[in-house]
Amino acid sequence: MVIIHENINEYLAADLHGELSEAEREELRTHLMECAECRGHYKEEQLTHRVLQTTLESAKPTLGFEQRMVASFRNRVSNKNPRLSGFLVNALRLRLIQAIGVAVVFFALVQMGRVLTGDTALNQSQTPLAFLAAPSSGSSYLTQVQPAGNEPAPRWNE
Repeated sequence: MVIIHENINEYLAADLHGELSEAEREELRTHLMECAECRGHYKEEQLTHRVLQTTLESAKPTLGFEQRMVASFRNRVSNKNPRLSGFLVNALRLRLIQAIGVAVVFFALVQMGRVLTGDTALNQSQTPLAFLAAPSSGSSYLTQVQPAGNEPAPRWNE
């Protein structure tokens, strides 16, 4: 019974909307017979519910109200001529674009961290994407590749 007393508002709301099981409803009724404070809350809840039902019964919208509102909203926001913002919003719904965006933000944060910590001297051979790094000065990718036999490597940038 202590649990019901501590959570009386939840129990009263659940009882009002028919969400209590038979056992819970019986426990609530037993508690209401024993506790005058909770009985007062119960009567107040019932009265408030009745007043709201009678007052708001006449204020219900007509049956087509929701359909008219949705149709009006769709007419105001037309998809016939999407602008740049519409294009960007639709593009951001794609998983590939989201993944690329996350990678770009991560890369920007890493670079900003390097600038803030003073670690600007980057050793290109130790980065995860070292194969994408520009070749050293004066050589191209083709001059760095070693041929299979004993013949000398071709030099294409001369």
